[in-house]
Amino acid sequence: MQSEINPWSSTPNLDMEKLYREFGIEPMEDIVKGIEDAPTFLRRNIVSGNRDYSLIADAIAAKKKFYVMTGFMPSGYPHLGHLMVMKEVVWHTKRGGTGFISIADREAHAVRGLSREKCKFFGEKYLSWLYALGYKGERYNQSENDRLKDLAFESAIRINFSQLTAIYGFTPETSLAHAMSVATQVADILYPQLKYGPAPTVVPVGIDQDPHIRLTRDVANSLRMFTILKTDDGVSIRSKNAP
Repeated sequence: MQSEINPWSSTPNLDMEKLYREFGIEPMEDIVKGIEDAPTFLRRNIVSGNRDYSLIADAIAAKKKFYVMTGFMPSGYPHLGHLMVMKEVVWHTKRGGTGFISIADREAHAVRGLSREKCKFFGEKYLSWLYALGYKGERYNQSENDRLKDLAFESAIRINFSQLTAIYGFTPETSLAHAMSVATQVADILYPQLKYGPAPTVVPVGIDQDPHIRLTRDVANSLRMFTILKTDDGVSIRSKNAP
C-alpha cells in the first residue's frame, strides 16, 4: 500500500484518522494516563499516535533500560517542528533513556544535494539547539560512523525496490544514493541496540517520517534469529529456520 506521505515533501490536508487506521498507529490517551508527571506534549495530545509506546512507559516506570533516538537532516536551519522533537528527546533522556542523535548528512547530501561543508554547518546548528535544551547523550554524523554504515548495508540486503516503491513512491528515476539513504535511516533506528544491546527504542518523529518507522520494523523482524511465541504453558523459542 503506497503511503500518502513521504519524508521529503509536505502533504496538506492529511486525513490523520485514516492514516492511523491504515498503518496501525494507536492513540496515546490511555498510555498517557499511566505516566507520572507526563509532559505537556503528551497531556495535550500534541503527540497523538504511537506503536508499542507502552513498552517505553513501562520501562520508565520500572527504571529499566530503554533508548530514545531520532535524526535530523541538516538541509537548513532548525525550525519549531524540530524544536518539538528535540523537547521529546530531552524529556525521555531525563526519564532514564539513553539518547542517540543522528545528523543525517548522507541523506541531505543525497536527497537535497547539499555539500559536505553545508551539511556540517547546519548539523552543528541542530546540535547547539539540543544542547541548549539540556540534551545529554550520544550524537554522530552518518558519514563518520563506520558501524552504522555496516548496519545500513546489512539492512539494505533485506530491502527490495518493490518495498521502496510501495512505501516511498520511488520511480526508476530515483537515485541509488537516495535509496541507500533509506537503508541508513533504518540503521540509525537500530543502531542503539547494535551498540548497547536489546532494549525498547522510542523514535520521536513527525508523521511525515512514519514510512521510515514502518520499514524499520519490517527489517528488524527479518533480522531476528528466533521466533518467540507466547503459549498456554509459557514461551516458545525456536530458530526462524526451524521447520
